[in-house]
Amino acid sequence: MEREAKVFVVDDDALMRETLASALQAASIQAEFFASAGELLDAYSPVFRGCILLDIRMPEMDGAQLYDVLIEKGCQLPIIFITAFGDVPTAVRAVKKGAYDFIEKPFELRDFLDLMRAALRFAEEKAEHLTKYETLTPREKEVFHLLAEGYPNKSIARRLVITVRTVESHRKNLSAKLDAGSVSDLIRLSTEIVKSP
Repeated sequence: MEREAKVFVVDDDALMRETLASALQAASIQAEFFASAGELLDAYSPVFRGCILLDIRMPEMDGAQLYDVLIEKGCQLPIIFITAFGDVPTAVRAVKKGAYDFIEKPFELRDFLDLMRAALRFAEEKAEHLTKYETLTPREKEVFHLLAEGYPNKSIARRLVITVRTVESHRKNLSAKLDAGSVSDLIRLSTEIVKSP
């Protein structure tokens, strides 16, 4: 049975959890709440769907450390940080490392809900792209990543020791399987798909 997309909120502040719970419930957005990084890690599963909202400042393990652990676990969900003014540089560093976004306290609930909706949409699109990506053959994945890195057909053919015509055939298959009409579409998709080892 497919899990419903949710916002997974991690914040040690009970009042903040209650405030966000009321706002999300009023907006008909499903959510689960955790009072610590450890609680989320105990519950976390790769089948989670949705996004994760982390407070930067928490005891024992802060949001930035939790982010690193989640990435090590292969978490594919968009991760958003709640920050206070002094935490903005930490949040910016996390975004540069791949976090989805951050929102600074105090924030307007409308802005918060808009961000949650955008993150949930992004998560669903990414899940769809990952599903399509898994339909590619190993060779198609190689061609996909080389195209996304900007290599022209001739260079790809040389690197993979195949003919240019074979590369063109793989490109045609990629376009069909990934619904990508151009190389720029492939590059955009590659930023949302974690490359296979």
